[in-house]
Amino acid sequence: MNTETAFNIILPLPEQLFRDLSVQPDLLVKLLPEECRLALNNYLIQGIKNKDGGPSIVDLHLRNWEYQEDTHAGTFRFYFRVHRNYTCSALEAAQLDYLDFSFTDLREEFVATATYFYWDLDN
Repeated sequence: MNTETAFNIILPLPEQLFRDLSVQPDLLVKLLPEECRLALNNYLIQGIKNKDGGPSIVDLHLRNWEYQEDTHAGTFRFYFRVHRNYTCSALEAAQLDYLDFSFTDLREEFVATATYFYWDLDN
């Protein structure tokens, strides 16, 4: 199922913290406010067509950080697992997925945007 709307992350981010991200990109996960994390989880769950097993989003981490200083823009990828717990059969399953973001660094404000597409065999 394709999620039609984009997800936006807008964070006040001092210049020094932004520079730290180029060395330790996964720091961004820790900087996300709780309400932003919950909104991201809800956004991803809405994009999953099959809700069997009560899917939840776990193990969020960031990789593939790229930044072009001349344009103040870049990209990164959030990896996560879609965890499912099938209580009737005591089975659990997890599927690795990702969400690609484009971002801009707007002088102390970090703005990132992505659109999630859940790949499934019935797409």
